[in-house]
Amino acid sequence: MTLTKLYPIVLLLSVFIAAEHTYADGPRDCSRIVSLAPSITETLYAVGLGHEVVGVTRYCLFPEEALRKEKVGGLLDPNTESIVRLKPTLAVLPKEQRTLAASLASLGIDVMTADHTGVAGILSSISEIGAACSRSGQAADLRSRLEHRLEQIRKRVDGLPRIRTMVVVGRGDPSTKGIYVSGRDGFYSDLVSIAGGDNVNTSATIAFPIMSAEGIISVNPQIVFEITFGTDVKLAESEVLKEWRYYSQVEAVKSNRIHVFAEHHMSIPGPRFIAVLERMAKLMHPEAEWKE
Repeated sequence: MTLTKLYPIVLLLSVFIAAEHTYADGPRDCSRIVSLAPSITETLYAVGLGHEVVGVTRYCLFPEEALRKEKVGGLLDPNTESIVRLKPTLAVLPKEQRTLAASLASLGIDVMTADHTGVAGILSSISEIGAACSRSGQAADLRSRLEHRLEQIRKRVDGLPRIRTMVVVGRGDPSTKGIYVSGRDGFYSDLVSIAGGDNVNTSATIAFPIMSAEGIISVNPQIVFEITFGTDVKLAESEVLKEWRYYSQVEAVKSNRIHVFAEHHMSIPGPRFIAVLERMAKLMHPEAEWKE
């Protein structure tokens, strides 16, 4: 599998592995912040802390200002030396990066973690980061706006038929036609449920299980969202639709309900999750009254 096809899985796995919260009480010194995940970087900027960010991962592509920040490695290969060299007063990490958190703490760097494994965690992290960094007002405003949009979606799909939904996050060996799908990942499962659907994969133990061609036909999704990544959206759509031509008996294929999400933010469980959710809900339930 190519790096491009792996990218959505890498991003989501980076915020999935369970761990304990390590938020400390009280305000922190947020004058020099290093962010260790794209979703965290977007949250920091969204609550007004962009100027305080001094380092980000190479995957942090939004907002544009983040591209000009010093790079401290990637999601799975953070560079401790680069982090220390920036003399951060605070490092904000996904909650599963326990080893790195302990390492940075042993070097005297204050550490804060964020849980972005689901919608509730994303919303909570907005409040917690805002409170820790004297941005409670901005955080409260952002969270209120997101929760209002969430409630509007829930109201519009309430009572409508649940749609059997598959979320594809990567592809395996082309010869087997196997695909990686959303299972117990939290993020996409949350979005599907809120948008008025039921995840066709009910794995209770695996975040992104691989599903065979026989499995795809067996669960027979009514709609498919394929999360990919690339600069050429039309090319990504063309490639994905070619793959699905082998499943003419699947309901989503017969009804032309294969939708490709190739934009960068579709893989980021940060504040922009609401745009992904709204797009999913409108595609799943076009019969609802969607006001622009």
